[in-house]
Amino acid sequence: MKNSTKCKKVEKAPAENAAAGIEQKPGAEMKDGDPKDSQLTDGEKSTLEVHENAIKLGIGGFIIVGKSLKAINAGGLYREEFKTFEDYCRERWGMSYQHAYRLIRAATCYILLETGSSPIGEEDLPKNESQVRPLLDLEEDKWKKAWQQVLTATKGKAITAEEVQETVDRLLGKTGNKKTAKGATAKKGTEQKTLEKIAKVVTDALKETSKPSVADLKNVLKQIQKMIGGKK
Repeated sequence: MKNSTKCKKVEKAPAENAAAGIEQKPGAEMKDGDPKDSQLTDGEKSTLEVHENAIKLGIGGFIIVGKSLKAINAGGLYREEFKTFEDYCRERWGMSYQHAYRLIRAATCYILLETGSSPIGEEDLPKNESQVRPLLDLEEDKWKKAWQQVLTATKGKAITAEEVQETVDRLLGKTGNKKTAKGATAKKGTEQKTLEKIAKVVTDALKETSKPSVADLKNVLKQIQKMIGGKK
Protein backbone atom coordinates (compact mmCIF):
# COMPACT_ATOMS: atom_id res chain seq x y z
CA MET A 1 0.00 0.00 0.00
CA LYS A 2 1.35 3.41 -0.93
CA ASN A 3 2.14 5.69 2.02
CA SER A 4 0.78 9.20 2.13
CA THR A 5 0.82 11.85 4.84
CA LYS A 6 -2.08 13.67 3.27
CA CYS A 7 -4.85 12.10 1.21
CA LYS A 8 -6.43 14.12 -1.53
CA LYS A 9 -9.89 13.69 -2.94
CA VAL A 10 -10.19 10.91 -5.48
CA GLU A 11 -9.56 12.43 -8.89
CA LYS A 12 -11.93 12.08 -11.77
CA ALA A 13 -10.82 10.90 -15.19
CA PRO A 14 -9.44 13.69 -17.46
CA ALA A 15 -11.95 16.18 -18.78
CA GLU A 16 -11.53 15.06 -22.37
CA ASN A 17 -13.47 11.90 -21.50
CA ALA A 18 -16.62 13.95 -21.04
CA ALA A 19 -16.21 15.44 -24.49
CA ALA A 20 -15.75 11.96 -25.92
CA GLY A 21 -18.96 10.77 -24.29
CA ILE A 22 -17.17 8.42 -21.93
CA GLU A 23 -19.03 7.77 -18.69
CA GLN A 24 -17.28 9.23 -15.69
CA LYS A 25 -18.14 8.27 -12.12
CA PRO A 26 -15.78 9.40 -9.36
CA GLY A 27 -14.90 7.07 -6.55
CA ALA A 28 -15.64 7.67 -2.88
CA GLU A 29 -14.64 11.11 -1.63
CA MET A 30 -11.81 11.21 0.93
CA LYS A 31 -11.35 14.08 3.34
CA ASP A 32 -8.13 16.08 3.23
CA GLY A 33 -5.69 15.35 5.99
CA ASP A 34 -7.27 12.10 7.16
CA PRO A 35 -5.22 9.04 5.98
CA LYS A 36 -7.79 6.69 7.48
CA ASP A 37 -10.26 7.67 4.76
CA SER A 38 -8.12 5.88 2.21
CA GLN A 39 -8.49 2.57 4.04
CA LEU A 40 -11.15 0.09 2.97
CA THR A 41 -13.55 -1.48 5.40
CA ASP A 42 -13.62 -5.26 5.68
CA GLY A 43 -16.82 -5.28 3.64
CA GLU A 44 -15.25 -3.14 0.91
CA LYS A 45 -12.19 -5.40 0.80
CA SER A 46 -14.43 -8.44 0.30
CA THR A 47 -16.37 -6.65 -2.43
CA LEU A 48 -13.15 -5.60 -4.17
CA GLU A 49 -11.86 -9.18 -4.03
CA VAL A 50 -15.05 -10.51 -5.65
CA HIS A 51 -14.92 -7.95 -8.45
CA GLU A 52 -11.21 -8.40 -9.08
CA ASN A 53 -11.62 -12.17 -9.29
CA ALA A 54 -14.40 -11.64 -11.82
CA ILE A 55 -12.14 -9.38 -13.91
CA LYS A 56 -9.23 -11.81 -13.62
CA LEU A 57 -11.26 -14.84 -14.68
CA GLY A 58 -13.17 -12.95 -17.36
CA ILE A 59 -16.18 -15.25 -16.93
CA GLY A 60 -19.16 -13.56 -18.54
CA GLY A 61 -17.00 -11.54 -20.86
CA PHE A 62 -17.31 -7.79 -21.22
CA ILE A 63 -20.58 -7.69 -19.27
CA ILE A 64 -19.14 -8.94 -15.96
CA VAL A 65 -15.82 -7.13 -16.43
CA GLY A 66 -17.60 -3.86 -17.20
CA LYS A 67 -19.97 -4.22 -14.22
CA SER A 68 -17.06 -5.01 -11.88
CA LEU A 69 -15.01 -2.03 -13.09
CA LYS A 70 -18.05 0.19 -12.64
CA ALA A 71 -18.55 -1.01 -9.06
CA ILE A 72 -14.88 -0.55 -8.19
CA ASN A 73 -14.90 2.96 -9.60
CA ALA A 74 -18.23 4.02 -8.09
CA GLY A 75 -17.25 2.76 -4.65
CA GLY A 76 -13.70 4.10 -4.77
CA LEU A 77 -12.53 0.56 -3.95
CA TYR A 78 -9.12 1.25 -5.48
CA ARG A 79 -8.26 4.05 -3.05
CA GLU A 80 -5.99 2.16 -0.63
CA GLU A 81 -3.30 1.70 -3.26
CA PHE A 82 -4.14 4.13 -6.04
CA LYS A 83 -4.99 7.80 -6.18
CA THR A 84 -7.24 7.56 -9.22
CA PHE A 85 -9.31 4.99 -11.08
CA GLU A 86 -7.10 5.70 -14.09
CA ASP A 87 -4.01 4.68 -12.10
CA TYR A 88 -5.80 1.58 -10.87
CA CYS A 89 -6.77 0.41 -14.36
CA ARG A 90 -3.33 1.04 -15.79
CA GLU A 91 -1.23 -0.43 -12.99
CA ARG A 92 -3.52 -3.22 -11.81
CA TRP A 93 -4.78 -4.45 -15.16
CA GLY A 94 -2.55 -2.85 -17.82
CA MET A 95 -5.70 -1.22 -19.18
CA SER A 96 -6.14 2.36 -20.36
CA TYR A 97 -8.90 4.35 -18.69
CA GLN A 98 -10.48 4.84 -22.15
CA HIS A 99 -10.84 1.09 -22.57
CA ALA A 100 -12.09 0.69 -19.00
CA TYR A 101 -14.85 3.25 -19.53
CA ARG A 102 -15.76 1.66 -22.86
CA LEU A 103 -16.23 -1.66 -21.07
CA ILE A 104 -18.30 0.06 -18.38
CA ARG A 105 -20.55 1.71 -20.97
CA ALA A 106 -20.78 -1.50 -23.01
CA ALA A 107 -21.94 -3.41 -19.94
CA THR A 108 -24.38 -0.61 -19.12
CA CYS A 109 -25.75 -0.81 -22.66
CA TYR A 110 -26.16 -4.57 -22.48
CA ILE A 111 -27.99 -4.36 -19.14
CA LEU A 112 -30.32 -1.69 -20.52
CA LEU A 113 -31.20 -3.91 -23.50
CA GLU A 114 -31.67 -6.87 -21.19
CA THR A 115 -33.71 -5.23 -18.44
CA GLY A 116 -35.37 -2.20 -20.05
CA SER A 117 -39.10 -1.46 -20.02
CA SER A 118 -39.44 -3.82 -22.99
CA PRO A 119 -36.52 -6.23 -22.51
CA ILE A 120 -35.00 -7.92 -25.53
CA GLY A 121 -34.97 -11.73 -25.47
CA GLU A 122 -31.72 -13.43 -24.49
CA GLU A 123 -31.29 -14.97 -27.96
CA ASP A 124 -31.38 -11.49 -29.52
CA LEU A 125 -28.96 -9.77 -27.15
CA PRO A 126 -25.43 -8.79 -28.30
CA LYS A 127 -22.99 -11.69 -28.18
CA ASN A 128 -19.77 -9.70 -27.81
CA GLU A 129 -18.39 -6.25 -27.03
CA SER A 130 -17.61 -5.45 -30.69
CA GLN A 131 -21.34 -5.58 -31.47
CA VAL A 132 -22.11 -3.14 -28.66
CA ARG A 133 -19.25 -0.70 -29.26
CA PRO A 134 -20.83 1.18 -32.21
CA LEU A 135 -23.98 1.80 -30.13
CA LEU A 136 -21.91 3.82 -27.66
CA ASP A 137 -21.67 6.65 -30.20
CA LEU A 138 -25.37 7.26 -29.52
CA GLU A 139 -27.14 8.69 -26.50
CA GLU A 140 -28.34 6.04 -24.06
CA ASP A 141 -32.00 6.59 -24.94
CA LYS A 142 -31.25 5.54 -28.54
CA TRP A 143 -29.41 2.30 -27.76
CA LYS A 144 -32.50 0.13 -27.77
CA LYS A 145 -33.96 1.69 -30.92
CA ALA A 146 -30.69 1.16 -32.77
CA TRP A 147 -30.37 -2.47 -31.66
CA GLN A 148 -33.96 -3.21 -32.68
CA GLN A 149 -33.17 -1.83 -36.13
CA VAL A 150 -30.11 -4.09 -36.31
CA LEU A 151 -32.25 -7.12 -35.45
CA THR A 152 -34.80 -6.15 -38.11
CA ALA A 153 -32.12 -5.65 -40.77
CA THR A 154 -30.31 -8.93 -40.09
CA LYS A 155 -33.49 -11.02 -39.61
CA GLY A 156 -31.89 -13.75 -37.53
CA LYS A 157 -28.58 -13.81 -39.41
CA ALA A 158 -25.22 -13.43 -37.70
CA ILE A 159 -24.73 -9.81 -36.65
CA THR A 160 -21.40 -8.14 -37.41
CA ALA A 161 -19.95 -4.99 -35.89
CA GLU A 162 -20.05 -3.43 -39.38
CA GLU A 163 -23.81 -3.92 -39.60
CA VAL A 164 -24.31 -2.30 -36.21
CA GLN A 165 -22.08 0.59 -37.29
CA GLU A 166 -24.16 1.11 -40.45
CA THR A 167 -27.33 1.36 -38.35
CA VAL A 168 -25.68 3.85 -36.00
CA ASP A 169 -24.44 5.89 -38.95
CA ARG A 170 -27.97 6.07 -40.35
CA LEU A 171 -29.29 7.36 -37.04
CA LEU A 172 -26.48 9.92 -36.92
CA GLY A 173 -27.12 10.98 -40.52
CA LYS A 174 -23.73 9.81 -41.80
CA THR A 175 -24.95 7.19 -44.30
CA GLY A 176 -25.45 9.54 -47.24
CA ASN A 177 -21.83 10.65 -47.35
CA LYS A 178 -20.55 7.09 -47.13
CA LYS A 179 -22.82 5.89 -49.91
CA THR A 180 -21.82 8.80 -52.12
CA ALA A 181 -18.13 8.13 -51.58
CA LYS A 182 -18.60 4.40 -52.18
CA GLY A 183 -20.56 5.05 -55.37
CA ALA A 184 -17.94 7.48 -56.66
CA THR A 185 -15.18 4.94 -56.02
CA ALA A 186 -17.10 2.19 -57.83
CA LYS A 187 -17.82 4.49 -60.80
CA LYS A 188 -14.17 5.47 -61.03
CA GLY A 189 -13.13 1.82 -61.05
CA THR A 190 -15.60 1.00 -63.86
CA GLU A 191 -14.40 3.92 -65.97
CA GLN A 192 -10.80 2.86 -65.52
CA LYS A 193 -11.57 -0.66 -66.73
CA THR A 194 -13.39 0.71 -69.78
CA LEU A 195 -10.44 2.93 -70.69
CA GLU A 196 -8.09 -0.02 -70.36
CA LYS A 197 -10.24 -2.05 -72.75
CA ILE A 198 -10.36 0.81 -75.25
CA ALA A 199 -6.58 1.18 -75.10
CA LYS A 200 -6.19 -2.54 -75.81
CA VAL A 201 -8.50 -2.39 -78.86
CA VAL A 202 -6.59 0.57 -80.32
CA THR A 203 -3.22 -1.06 -79.57
CA ASP A 204 -4.27 -4.35 -81.23
CA ALA A 205 -5.51 -2.48 -84.33
CA LEU A 206 -2.22 -0.62 -84.69
CA LYS A 207 -0.22 -3.82 -84.32
CA GLU A 208 -1.73 -5.18 -87.52
CA THR A 209 -0.76 -2.21 -89.67
CA SER A 210 0.93 1.12 -89.25
CA LYS A 211 -1.60 2.67 -91.66
CA PRO A 212 -5.07 1.36 -90.75
CA SER A 213 -7.72 1.73 -93.45
CA VAL A 214 -10.95 3.65 -93.03
CA ALA A 215 -12.76 0.33 -92.58
CA ASP A 216 -10.33 -0.67 -89.82
CA LEU A 217 -10.84 2.64 -88.04
CA LYS A 218 -14.63 2.32 -88.32
CA ASN A 219 -14.43 -1.16 -86.82
CA VAL A 220 -12.32 0.14 -83.91
CA LEU A 221 -14.75 3.02 -83.39
CA LYS A 222 -17.70 0.63 -83.26
CA GLN A 223 -15.96 -1.45 -80.60
CA ILE A 224 -15.23 1.65 -78.56
CA GLN A 225 -18.85 2.83 -78.84
CA LYS A 226 -20.06 -0.55 -77.58
CA MET A 227 -17.73 -0.35 -74.60
CA ILE A 228 -18.83 3.16 -73.71
CA GLY A 229 -22.46 2.09 -74.06
CA GLY A 230 -21.91 -0.78 -71.64
CA LYS A 231 -22.11 -3.49 -74.29
CA LYS A 232 -19.64 -6.36 -74.56
